[in-house]
Amino acid sequence: MEDDLKQSKAAKNTPKTIASRGIPADEALWLPRHDEVREILRKQSNPFDEYGVEWSPADVLEFVFPSRYRALQHDVAAQFIDFLCANAGQADFHSISDFVKRSGASKATFYNKIVPRLKHAGLIEVKRPLRTGSRESEKGPMTIFLSESFHNYLFKLAKEWRRIVLTARSKREKQ
Repeated sequence: MEDDLKQSKAAKNTPKTIASRGIPADEALWLPRHDEVREILRKQSNPFDEYGVEWSPADVLEFVFPSRYRALQHDVAAQFIDFLCANAGQADFHSISDFVKRSGASKATFYNKIVPRLKHAGLIEVKRPLRTGSRESEKGPMTIFLSESFHNYLFKLAKEWRRIVLTARSKREKQ
């Protein structure tokens, strides 16, 4: 009886939390059904064939900014990745500013939606050196580089899944 009272008092004193609404959009990759990928990427051959048709940056970005749900962000992100590829994988703040003006997206969309999403997914790396001779909190001009973090993260994930599957299959074969 006393235990029940203690538990009910503890429950009353515990702050209530808001129910989760799922994975935040900023932290999610879109993974459509496996059998729909060919249609989504508009590929005639098997898009998962290791030696098949190469994917473009726009194809890869389909999983970060699905054009079905974020058409403008997908288009601008694909243009920006193509722009980085054409500029040896990097862009300084002047060329980024010129790109934003030509892209058709607002500066707010580019800097508040597209750049953070590309950065969090590991597709780009943003460097901003601290300015010398000014306040310590002031950052210098932005430079953006293509990054391999996206590849490293997904490659490790896929490699570990393959190891799990092969281990399970080898156990089955031993029985």
